Amino acid sequence: MRRDPILYFDEVPLYESELDDNGTCALRAKLRVMPTCWFLLLRLYLRVDGALVRLRETRLFCPLPPAGGAGGAAIVLREIKHSEGSVEEIRAAGGPGADGAGFADADAAAQVLAAIAPACVRRFELSRLELPGAAGAGAGGGV
Repeated sequence: MRRDPILYFDEVPLYESELDDNGTCALRAKLRVMPTCWFLLLRLYLRVDGALVRLRETRLFCPLPPAGGAGGAAIVLREIKHSEGSVEEIRAAGGPGADGAGFADADAAAQVLAAIAPACVRRFELSRLELPGAAGAGAGGGV
């Protein structure tokens, strides 16, 4: 939760559809690189007007070793979260209707679904991956 300065940020739309004016579907990747870590968010957002809101998120986080530090295993944390709900489920949990402004885009939908969690969370998984000897290579910019 520390606020490091962002050295690099990019958002890449990978897929987007208006669903024939019946909602929206978007797949986006967001990357942030800070002096001490990098963070990647892959988010699939689906809203079918009057029926369903679905959010699939995968987050990858990797702390970077300090400059001049000993090379070791790089640690990558992966969080997978699937949230979805019908209009009735979301309203019953205290959220707005699926046609409301609360679901105008993926960022707004993520805030609403987080506020009514765990009501609409279908899957949550946190895992840790160690990449042996990769910390030294990652610090120099090579992958």
